[in-house]
Amino acid sequence: MAVHSIDDYVPHHRTREKLDRTSRPVKVSEQLPRGSAAGRFNSWFVVKVSSGVGTMWCAYAFAALALVSLPQAITSHSAVTLVSWVSQTFLQLALLWVIVHLGAQDDVLRRLLAEHRPRDGHPMAL
Repeated sequence: MAVHSIDDYVPHHRTREKLDRTSRPVKVSEQLPRGSAAGRFNSWFVVKVSSGVGTMWCAYAFAALALVSLPQAITSHSAVTLVSWVSQTFLQLALLWVIVHLGAQDDVLRRLLAEHRPRDGHPMAL
């Protein structure tokens, strides 16, 4: 190792890798099994389903599905039925997918932050 004076800038090896672009982020699709035809199909299918249910369009579709049973719950004139519809139908079908969508957005933000975080274990100051 060369001797440096205190004024010489010596980049950390991780910084050098990032500046030289010798390393890149790992993609999820590269970690999925690819050995057999069934493994490739399962990998393709899970990526398609995961990317589909993490959208607001899925939340809209399930909200519309939940609204199909609302008129019957209203015409029953029973508070128990209405509360049951809200808790068992609307919250579970529609709002769950909104939470999934928000989680997917959170994952995107975490990935972006991880790309800019140093790999030496020190947290990045925001």
